[in-house]
Order: sequence, then structure tokens, then C-alpha cells
Amino acid sequence: MSSAGCVVLAAAVTSGVIALMRREEQAAARLHNITEAVQRALLRPLPPRVGRLQVAVRYAAAEPDARIGGDLYDLLETKFGVRVLLGDVRGKGFEAVEVAADILGVFRDVARTEPGLDSVATRLDGAIARRGRSEEFATAILVTTAPEEDHAAVIVNCGHPPPLLRHRGGTVTEVSPEVAAPPLGLCELAGDCYRLQKVPFQPGDLLLLFTDGTSEARNRQNQFYPVAERLRGIGESDPGALLDRVLDDLRSWTGGRIHDDVALMALRCMRWRRPAGP
Repeated sequence: MSSAGCVVLAAAVTSGVIALMRREEQAAARLHNITEAVQRALLRPLPPRVGRLQVAVRYAAAEPDARIGGDLYDLLETKFGVRVLLGDVRGKGFEAVEVAADILGVFRDVARTEPGLDSVATRLDGAIARRGRSEEFATAILVTTAPEEDHAAVIVNCGHPPPLLRHRGGTVTEVSPEVAAPPLGLCELAGDCYRLQKVPFQPGDLLLLFTDGTSEARNRQNQFYPVAERLRGIGESDPGALLDRVLDDLRSWTGGRIHDDVALMALRCMRWRRPAGP
């Protein structure tokens, strides 16, 4: 082939590579826009303070280009108190997002109408069961903090990693369920499933909720991330600053890469702030 032919061939190859790269960039941009829209619709920003709670949430996807996976969360102010949901759908991809959307939609409805938090859990379980796919389920933590003087949190654990309660003095306790319950979607296999658990929640206390992407993260020695131990060493009282520290520490523990989606929520009990008068 002549030198002129080689030049023409090289130019054609270069043009083809550039065109392919542009198409890939455009496809990546479209996917990014889609996932951002899904994230805004499902995982709405939470207010920094609701009633007597300071609130913060952090979400980190395992895939670098993903913005949302099967982890989910929400918080609603209702006549029964502030109600919180944090969960983790089995599986990944758009099927997991679809299940997460169903759970969040039902929660946003029944959390305002069901007086019992155990009933809320039962309704969420039914929403997954009605999909008719035996392989679909989700672990979840539900929390209600009553308004005003009742310094307690009511928790329903649906097969989820137990939350941690950091007391005002700095001690950390694991809030394990008294009776183990199955994940949402599997209650029919176990009969009477979801039970209420009431724990003291005083001003200055902080409740940390997290998905198993946190507790099952491993270091190079194949050791799990010790969430309770690390929480004891983090002095921040502000929920947002605390979660930033936890995420930084988690990435350091795993060598910089998160291998499963991580959702974290911190709820700090404050003294009741009555609405301003007229």
C-alpha cells in the first residue's frame, strides 16, 4: 500500500474511533440523565430537621456510573410521629429499582394512615408478595419517633442489620430485635412476623441505620467493617458530618472501592422545638 493510502486508512480508522467514542459518551450521558431522574423521583432529599430530629442520609452506589440501586430510604412527618424507612432490595439493576419504587410508593401511603408501625411493615410485605415473584424480597428497618415528650423510638426490624444507638455519653449499643423476623415479601412463610420494639431515645442520642453494604464491607484481610467499633471513635454530633466520616472510613477500610451499594441514615434526638406562636 502506498504512503498516501496508509494516510487515508489511518484517517478513516481515527474518524471511526472518534465517532464510536462520541456515541459511547452520548449513551453514558443519557444513562446518567435517566438515573438522575430516577434518583430524584425515588430517593428524595430529606430535610435536615423534622420535629425533634436532626436528619442526614448518604447513598453511595457500588458502580461508579450508577446513581441508584436497590437501597432505599424515606422519612415522613405524620400524625403518628416521624416515620422512617431504610431498606435493601435483593438483587441489582432495574428490577431492584422497580421493587424499591413499589416499596417507597406503599410506604408513602400507609405510613400516614396505619397507626401501628407493625401494620406498616405488614402492608409493605404484602406489596412485594403480590408481585408474585418468590425471589423478590427486601430487608428493611422502620422507625417511629413520637412527638413531644415521649423520648423513645419504636423500631420494626424486617430481616435487616440491626441499627446502632449512640447514647449521649458516647456508648454504642446494637438494637437487635427480640424476635427475628423475615425480610419483606417472605412473611407468609413465617406467619405472624413483625413486632414492635421500643427503645429509649433521649436528647443527644443518635440512631444510625445502614444497609449491609456497610456492615459486610471487607478489607484486604477479608474482615468485615466493624460499624459499632468505628462509631464509638467518631465524635461528631452533627449527623451529616458523622456520616461523611463513616463513608470516608469505610472507603479507607476497603482500599478505596465500595463493592456493594451503601445507604446510611443518622437520626439525632433534639429537645422538642415547639412551633412559633401567631
